Amino acid sequence: MLAGAKVSDTEKEILKQNPGKSSYFNLIYEAKLPRTLFTIDINTGKLNKIFTDSAWLNHIQFSPTEPSLLMFCHEGPWHKVDRIWTIDVNSRETKLIHKRTMPMEIAGHEWLSKDGRYIWFDLQQPRGATFS
Repeated sequence: MLAGAKVSDTEKEILKQNPGKSSYFNLIYEAKLPRTLFTIDINTGKLNKIFTDSAWLNHIQFSPTEPSLLMFCHEGPWHKVDRIWTIDVNSRETKLIHKRTMPMEIAGHEWLSKDGRYIWFDLQQPRGATFS
């Protein structure tokens, strides 16, 4: 199974008009455009839309041990988002992995452990002064 996120034509236009990350990053986040997570069964070619949100969905990773568990992120300025989420692609149940607890807190650079039991991430409370 493969997974991805469908973006809108409006988002594509924002990227086209603002090709530098420093230009488009906040614009896409602030636009709150719909994105849809989907899966594709590589044996049948069947596409399944599994989740739509008016958030910038990104960083999609399947669990290495649980085939129905997909991790994804709400992209944008890290100090403004509850970033790391999972979804069960069968039940479509979503779960927030880490809720921000203070101003300027960030969590990112997320990955699943090889045994699939943990999601590791860089947590800064508050964000470091030299973060880029």
